[in-house]
Amino acid sequence: MRLFPIVTVLSVLLVASAAAADPMNGMAVPRPSSPPMGMGGGGPTTAELHRAKALKDLREEGIKLQQEDGGTLTDPHLDYLQQKLLAIQRGEYDY
Repeated sequence: MRLFPIVTVLSVLLVASAAAADPMNGMAVPRPSSPPMGMGGGGPTTAELHRAKALKDLREEGIKLQQEDGGTLTDPHLDYLQQKLLAIQRGEYDY
């Protein structure tokens, strides 16, 4: 008959320790009320995707020119890449 109080105490301790281990006590975490800054709610816009592609293409072209120049870009190639970067920053790039 003494087994019942021991089992009851152990059960209470077990439940209490599980609740202490879970700070949310089984509650669902609330979702953020708005999307992260800069995301616009649905992901990147078409213009942002085109700009990212233009920058990726410029980087690849720069790496290729650097390899052709023996590891260091020549001044004309550096100027060429700089002008392309400025054009991309102004939004002037091919899609």
